[in-house]
Amino acid sequence: MDDLGKLVLFRDVVDLGGFTAAARKWGLSHSTVSKHVKTLERELAVQLLERTSRTMNLTTAGRVVHGHGHRIGVTFDEMTRRLDEMRGRVSGELRIGSLVHVARHLLQPALAKFLVDYPDVRVTLVLQDGPLAFSRRGLDAALHVGLPSEGSLIARKLMDNDVCLAAAPELRERCGPLAHPSELASYPTVAYRSEEVEITAWAYRDGDLE
Repeated sequence: MDDLGKLVLFRDVVDLGGFTAAARKWGLSHSTVSKHVKTLERELAVQLLERTSRTMNLTTAGRVVHGHGHRIGVTFDEMTRRLDEMRGRVSGELRIGSLVHVARHLLQPALAKFLVDYPDVRVTLVLQDGPLAFSRRGLDAALHVGLPSEGSLIARKLMDNDVCLAAAPELRERCGPLAHPSELASYPTVAYRSEEVEITAWAYRDGDLE
């Protein structure tokens, strides 16, 4: 038993009124508790208890050691209690990265339910439309579209991301119906541009044709 354990054990011997009660609390034998207290006396080079066959009294040094042992024991018990609570409670900060539109339609509704169940978690959303940049942005998790750009990440597929090409009816009336994807080149398009990414061209694959 280490020094901290012997101090707390000595505290219990005094507070519980004897070796037998302390032994019962610690799940030890009477002789083992007595041995640990004697070892503590030897290590501190003081007598802690004046013992007879019927009585047990603290010495002056024993009162000093008991006082410190009591405070240390209370602190240790409080630490143990809080750690037990933490093991059963999800808490802390969680940084999640996502594309803006994915966060709006998928992530934010899910997070609202998550935070009801785990109110001690503080979530920071890092939204961007550019590359994932997982390490640089200090993310714990990310909701990403496409293949991960960092090979060391652990990725799990959540769903398919179907993409469709849409056009306003007025545009079809003005430009006419399409007979082949190659005719898209003659259609006006709306490009996407932000500070982090620019999408001005699309590639379509149909069998061996692009």
